[in-house]
Amino acid sequence: LKKLNIYLIYIYICDNIEKVKEKVLENLHIGIREIAEDLNISGVSTQFILVIVLAMKNVNAGLNQTT
Repeated sequence: LKKLNIYLIYIYICDNIEKVKEKVLENLHIGIREIAEDLNISGVSTQFILVIVLAMKNVNAGLNQTT
C-alpha cells in the first residue's frame, strides 16, 4: 500500500513538473503565483518545482505585480 501511494505521488509530481515547465516556456516572465493559480497547485509546490527540480534561480515571485 505504501509503494502504491508513493507511486501515485510520484506521478502527480511528474505531471506538475511538466505543466510548470510548459508555463514557463510559454512566458518567461510569468510569476509563481500566476503559475500556481493557473495549475491549481500551491505556491510552495510551484516554487519547489521551479527552484529545486528545474534549477531556475531567477524566479519572479509576483510580489510587485499590479495587474
